[in-house]
Formats: sequence, C-alpha cells, structure tokens
Amino acid sequence: MNKWATWGFVCIGLTAAATGTYFAVSRFAAAQVDSTSEQSRAIDMAVRSSLNDPSSARVDGVRTSQNAEGVTFACGTVNAKNALGGYAGKTPFMGMFSRGKDGVSPMRFIVIKIGGKASDSIAIIQQCAEQGMALQP
Repeated sequence: MNKWATWGFVCIGLTAAATGTYFAVSRFAAAQVDSTSEQSRAIDMAVRSSLNDPSSARVDGVRTSQNAEGVTFACGTVNAKNALGGYAGKTPFMGMFSRGKDGVSPMRFIVIKIGGKASDSIAIIQQCAEQGMALQP
C-alpha cells in the first residue's frame, strides 16, 4: 500500500470524526519516534493556524510516531482561548506530515482533527494510543 492509500484512510477518518464516531487513521502498526525541531515548529504553526486565536495557543505533550509505510503522525494537546476569551482547557489534536503530490515539496504538517466535542476528543485519544502515542491527561 502506498502513501496515497494511507491518505485515503485519513479521509475516511475525517468523515467519521465529523459525525462523532470512531475513526481509523492507519491499519499499520506504528512506533513512537523523536520529532525534529523542524517538525515541532511545523506542528506548532499548523495547530495554531487552525484556531480562532492562534496567539493564545499553548501546544503541549506532542508525540510522534511513524508507521511501516513511513508516514509520520503526531498527537498532542492544545489550550487556547475560546470565543468568550477564556482558555478552553487542554484539547487533543492529531495530524500527519505530508510532502505533497510531487513528493519533493517541503514537509508540512496537516491537522487531521482537533477535539471539541467530548466524542471527538475521545476518538482522537483512542486513535493516538493505537498509533503508539498515548496522550497524558
């Protein structure tokens, strides 16, 4: 199976997550790996840009894993201000790294899902654990 097939699993996961159901990112076992400083910056920027108030975001507890296909996933938590101006509390997120269709473009981090509803957060936490990235409460 190639990386585009793996991306198909991600798309299925996005659809299922939007309905509040459990989603599967990859059927391949993954092993936790250390992230580079470049990856950490990419994760931080992508998560922040997905929020209403990026400057208030506190990204924490980031873990990365790589599956047998070489796809790198990341999970962590983010705490940012909500529409009322108060911090919402640690919310889990999940994403993956991609090079783009040409396979040469610089690596970028794509946020798959940031928890919001309790069911979304539970699904993200479960999926992260299955990918070898148990999140700390």
